[in-house]
Amino acid sequence: MTYIPNSDFGLQVQRGLVSGITFNNKFGRNPATATGDAIWASSTAYNEPATCELCNVASSDTNDTAAGTGARTISITGINELYNIVTETLTLNGTSNVSTVNKYCNIHRAYVLTAGSGGTAAGNITITSTAAGTPAIGYIALGYNQTQSTVYMVPDGYTAYVNLPNVSGQNTTANALCDIGCFKKEFGGVYRIQMDFHLTGGVTAYMPKEFSAPIKFESKSIILFKCISASGGGTWDVAIDYDIWLVQN
Repeated sequence: MTYIPNSDFGLQVQRGLVSGITFNNKFGRNPATATGDAIWASSTAYNEPATCELCNVASSDTNDTAAGTGARTISITGINELYNIVTETLTLNGTSNVSTVNKYCNIHRAYVLTAGSGGTAAGNITITSTAAGTPAIGYIALGYNQTQSTVYMVPDGYTAYVNLPNVSGQNTTANALCDIGCFKKEFGGVYRIQMDFHLTGGVTAYMPKEFSAPIKFESKSIILFKCISASGGGTWDVAIDYDIWLVQN
């Protein structure tokens, strides 16, 4: 294929015509956001595995199985023990655990690949690391057929540049407050805040940001959007999306 000069750069990246750069719009939603929660469909805090390990995958419904009416196979993409991006296809076995082939430090995305007559997953699908503490690191909520997670680990040999974060939150309780932060954890380091968003209840709050230059996340660092604090009553439904430009070093 031929590069088209003076055309939209993002389109050319998506067409695979620009070497060394990929684009991803990362998005997540937490319909019941509480203090300490990550912005992901699990509505819990995110606890990363201490080591990269095999994962167990199971549904909450027995119909999500090889010959069932629900989800039959899923695709999983994440970071392995060499800190490279890997992808695999896994056949579900209802509520029984099925082990991944790859070891994972982080799940970038998982989605339903094939399904039975229902055309969708019949239950919630959880990906759980077998590392100490068995933390859940991926979650496909019923009705969506894909993970919704703002957590992302930068693969080895790449740098991620993040821009255009959009944060929306809904809470019908007037004057309820929600403080959302974007955190970076450099490899071997600790989480520290990179940007902050403050939402007030009673209305649907929407806060976009555009930086003059994108925020830089180094190789093997983790991006995490989470709720620093939620107060004032009611339930916060928070959704976030942001752009990642992944550039080969």
